[in-house]
Amino acid sequence: MILNIKNKAKSYEVNIGGANQWSGTNIIEKDMLLNMITKYFSEEKYKEYDGKLECTIYSNKEELGRGYYTVYQFNSREELFSQLKIGKNTYMFKYISNRVLSEYNTMIGMEKISDELTNIYKYLNEEIFQEFDNVELDFEISKLFNIIQDSIIFDKSGNDIHNLSIFELIKNNIKLIEKLEKNSGNKVLVIFKNIDHLLTKEEYKKIYKLATNLSDITNMQFIFTLSIDGYCIVNENNIEEILVVNDEEITLPEYERIREFVQNNYPINIELNDKWLIENLENCINRLGRGCEPTELTAEIILSIINKTIHINCSRKFRVNNIELDFIKSN
Repeated sequence: MILNIKNKAKSYEVNIGGANQWSGTNIIEKDMLLNMITKYFSEEKYKEYDGKLECTIYSNKEELGRGYYTVYQFNSREELFSQLKIGKNTYMFKYISNRVLSEYNTMIGMEKISDELTNIYKYLNEEIFQEFDNVELDFEISKLFNIIQDSIIFDKSGNDIHNLSIFELIKNNIKLIEKLEKNSGNKVLVIFKNIDHLLTKEEYKKIYKLATNLSDITNMQFIFTLSIDGYCIVNENNIEEILVVNDEEITLPEYERIREFVQNNYPINIELNDKWLIENLENCINRLGRGCEPTELTAEIILSIINKTIHINCSRKFRVNNIELDFIKSN
């Protein structure tokens, strides 16, 4: 679904569907766009200092209600930890509380605890307060749920959850949101900012695959923001779910159009195959729509000298012929 986001200064067009990847190095612009989306669908009142975030969001020229999406946004490692803990407003507490109130077996167990406490208090009143005048102990059944709020989450080895890896934290938060929203009927948008700064490439591939699978079978959609070269995953099916934010915001067309365009405009005749094209798209996609940043030859030489000294292999993977080199120089 294409969202048109309009504020007082500018209009933006972004595609939301499945597992979206927002690549590019203009982190400020990406953050502003995501904060606009999050604030809009939060249904919270705009404050005086929210001027830059105030916007209206449309789809197919129809204004979307501010409750159209339920948005979950993660900005840091600390937020991933906090939502897995049991606290007054955390996702984990909400999930457990809902399960306690809805599970028949759990409610039976709580009633048994209540019965046992009733017997204990009866004994205390008979033995301890027998000689007191019109005074006895009692408890509020509703306070039994405070036991849950005071519970502590550990890993399966009994260690504090701060021992969990970032990969485990992200995966558990995704599964937690899936459980929370399973029967809600809400359209859910889960946002992970700068996920490439938290995970290795292989870990990110696993999270992206999990998100893709969930978006196919649930009401969940995802946005991952990326700014490090080589992280954005490109394939024939997901290309239209990639947004590149640099000097301009670029929503990529369908894969076949890109393939045909590269084939027709490459400076030399090549036998273009999908593996070659996808690999090269992944290598350059982060820089699309970004003004030319000249690289000085002297800087490249110094880089090679230092890398060689510390035994870092920086050999170039691809070689170019003169026609390709001339094409780069002339653009």
